[in-house]
Amino acid sequence: MYSTKRRSARNINFTPALEDEVKKSMISIPTWMARQAKALIQFEKPFWRDRNLSGQAFSRLGPLMEIHDASASSNTPFALFGFIGGTPRQRKEMGEEKLKTAIKQQITRLYGTDTPLPLDITIKDWGNDRLTATEDDMEPLQNHPLYGLPKSLRGLWDGQLIFTGTEVANSEGGYLEGALAAVEEAIVLTN
Repeated sequence: MYSTKRRSARNINFTPALEDEVKKSMISIPTWMARQAKALIQFEKPFWRDRNLSGQAFSRLGPLMEIHDASASSNTPFALFGFIGGTPRQRKEMGEEKLKTAIKQQITRLYGTDTPLPLDITIKDWGNDRLTATEDDMEPLQNHPLYGLPKSLRGLWDGQLIFTGTEVANSEGGYLEGALAAVEEAIVLTN
């Protein structure tokens, strides 16, 4: 996750050098998470459970588009997490403090005016993470890419160089399950 194929193709000097077709393949693979941002909103207790709510919500009003319970069944910390909408540029222009304020307002609107204030809000914006996103990643994807390991990225350096990650998975590309599938595929390639 911390080094996209795009960034690797442009910023790592491989010895022996990779062929141009290999670099083009690497650059053409969109990094799904590069545009994404998440928020973790921590609370002293899981107030939503006390109200017989799942914690799950979907919203088109406010920064969080999708919210889920991210808590263990009984131990602290108790938290909701959500996917933040908008583009990386929009989030950067808004700034983290305004974004946190908007998240608090949205949580109150969704769960009620008696919703307790969060203990903490942590935001991870991969779109503004120089180790994840490149300038190529700034425009939102219009649809989910068809991932898989391109033929040009197979068998490099007599099988000694293996690219893995959710973006090259043969199934579930772009998701956590895709990352797991890609690792299993890489293990098969090394045996």
